[in-house]
Amino acid sequence: MRSMNSLHVVVGATGTLGSALVQHLHAEGAQVRALARNRDLAESMLPDGVEIRPVDALDAASFTEGVDGAAVVYNCLYAPEHLEKIAGHLLTAAGAAHARLVFPSNPDVYGPPQIYPIPETHPHDATSVRGRRRIALEAMLLAAHERGDVEIVIGRLASFYGAHLHGSLLASVFENARLSRKLFWLGRLDAAHDMLYAPDAAAAFALLGSHADAAGQVWHIPGPGGITGRAFLNMIYTAFGKQPNIGTRSRLFVQLLSYIAPDAKRLLEIMYQFDQPFCMDGTKFAQTFPAFEYTPHEVGIHDTVEWYNAENA
Repeated sequence: MRSMNSLHVVVGATGTLGSALVQHLHAEGAQVRALARNRDLAESMLPDGVEIRPVDALDAASFTEGVDGAAVVYNCLYAPEHLEKIAGHLLTAAGAAHARLVFPSNPDVYGPPQIYPIPETHPHDATSVRGRRRIALEAMLLAAHERGDVEIVIGRLASFYGAHLHGSLLASVFENARLSRKLFWLGRLDAAHDMLYAPDAAAAFALLGSHADAAGQVWHIPGPGGITGRAFLNMIYTAFGKQPNIGTRSRLFVQLLSYIAPDAKRLLEIMYQFDQPFCMDGTKFAQTFPAFEYTPHEVGIHDTVEWYNAENA
């Protein structure tokens, strides 16, 4: 068991997941160090009493210094172009500190579902470039665990939303709803998906960081249950006090767009997640942590909308 009295280091502390995790650990009374590229931004958004250190994600020595003395290191930094390099730096830094490393991942590794809901034991048959990179990355992390270099925990997260949400598909959904623009959903509006409120992801990460038997495993953190795209978008409009105006983007539309837009090509590779129900099985996590409760979507969306409104007041 890694005690909350030990040092917990959050890497990427100013993002949606990282800031939520710092807030949660601080509220739980943990000793927290936040690593972020922008110290001024971190100081403006994180609680008083949290140690803040600047970090250069591409500098191995910066990570080693930043996590020195840690019992648990949580990676909340998402820089897809440098994913493997950052993971390598964190493995070295966490190993030197004899710290557990909690690493986020996503269900892209599975490819189209062969078992539903999708369990942790599902075959890794990724059909996307991003998914295949994730498979290789997780293999590297778990190999380090097997060698005894560093304790690894992988939390496989659903798509998450919450305060400080920027630069993602869900961020554009909230922003467009705030501006009363029409919202477009990929694929089928009636297909269920996992959606996860970021503070719940943070609370789950904190449990995985401290639980004695969590290491060396992958854990699904899916959220409170599948929700259709239509229901999710309607909740967002309602929370903003707007009239719903919803459309869809078909596979054909995304395929045509992919010829001119690289981001659309990446979306096309994971369209299977929107053409059918796509939900993870969270039974293992629920049975291990029976007291854990996910936030209902109505509450999570309301709180996220409150943050957007405050940011744009």
